[in-house]
Amino acid sequence: LDQINLVEDRSDEEIVNNILSTVDGSSNQYWTLSRDNSIVFVKDVAETYRYRNFTDESYYDTASAQNFVNGLETNQIDHAIIDMDGRVFIASGVAFEYNGGVYRMCLLTSEHMVIDNNTYLSARVNLGIAISILVIALVLGVLFVALRGDKWMRKSRELEEENKELRVTVEQLNAELTHEDVYNTREALFDEHAAELFFAKLATHEKWPTTVVLMHFNTDVERSNFLVASEKLFDRRVLRFSLGEDLVFVFVECGIDAVERSLTMVCDYPFDILSSCVLRDARACSWQQIRTELLARADRYSAENARTGTAE
Repeated sequence: LDQINLVEDRSDEEIVNNILSTVDGSSNQYWTLSRDNSIVFVKDVAETYRYRNFTDESYYDTASAQNFVNGLETNQIDHAIIDMDGRVFIASGVAFEYNGGVYRMCLLTSEHMVIDNNTYLSARVNLGIAISILVIALVLGVLFVALRGDKWMRKSRELEEENKELRVTVEQLNAELTHEDVYNTREALFDEHAAELFFAKLATHEKWPTTVVLMHFNTDVERSNFLVASEKLFDRRVLRFSLGEDLVFVFVECGIDAVERSLTMVCDYPFDILSSCVLRDARACSWQQIRTELLARADRYSAENARTGTAE
């Protein structure tokens, strides 16, 4: 809300593209925004298109959800537990006025995510306590050996070595606990070798349908501008691979209709769709097979354009 109020006279599209779309969302935690009881943004670009021009009640379709949204007060954050689509969410929301309109912004967090985070934090605290006890015990042991004099000097050196090993182990454990298994696909452009690895892994995860699109750009500037725009508009389920001078976009768990709607968001940047294919099971999930099919379709597309140009 503070980011929205920093600049006056933003349009709904600017609020979505510059603020809400930059916040990572998932099925377990995401944002919603409505203006004057009409949906403006839900989770990501693809989900927003499903509810564009729908009212709040079409999305918040249960009594608990509607009571929560309708009860939001201006500039006052409220919290409640609601149920939607057979799932329980912890909802946080606020109503505010901006550019003459009444907005309602909500953050929906799945109760399973909260439980998992609490379990993770509890395990981390318990591990930290155990490590602290071990370190304290070793330090006390070193002091005890030092007080006993030369007789325990050799034992003291052994304990010091053990203490060093334990510190290394503690650092490794802390690094593992704080490491996030997330790769920022929104800003990465992968090569063909990475494509082979990705599609091999995709075949084991059953993320269907997945749509693969081959795009061509007339200049390097157009190509770069399109990549920059796609970083802001597409979420982490969209991956980018280079194929010579062209680009291959992979929309995971997204059908061709949703892909076409998503591409309209970047229609201001010139590009040509040479070919596309939709993967519906693991049998078609081979990069070499996909690459061959995309290039073959692209050749047919170019040949048809050439014949059309000649006829004209």
